[in-house]
Amino acid sequence: MKKAPVRTCVGCKSRKAKADLIRVTCGQDGALMLDAAQRSPGRGAYLCADMACLTLACKKRAFDRAFHQSIPTKSYAQFAEAFKQQT
Repeated sequence: MKKAPVRTCVGCKSRKAKADLIRVTCGQDGALMLDAAQRSPGRGAYLCADMACLTLACKKRAFDRAFHQSIPTKSYAQFAEAFKQQT
């Protein structure tokens, strides 16, 4: 029997099943985007469906490290609004 894939939340660093986390991708312009289908090409970061985890990830600039690029502060604010609507 196959085990479910496990990923780590960039905010709280807890390990959970991939299906329990939200995948985040980064566009060429540095904009963070939700990947609901979890199928977008390229590098992805995973986040718990909890606003506290998003706040922690933004505070620690975890997405900058995950995507190996500087994410503009404006992009964090726009992503937070989209994240609130998603959860």
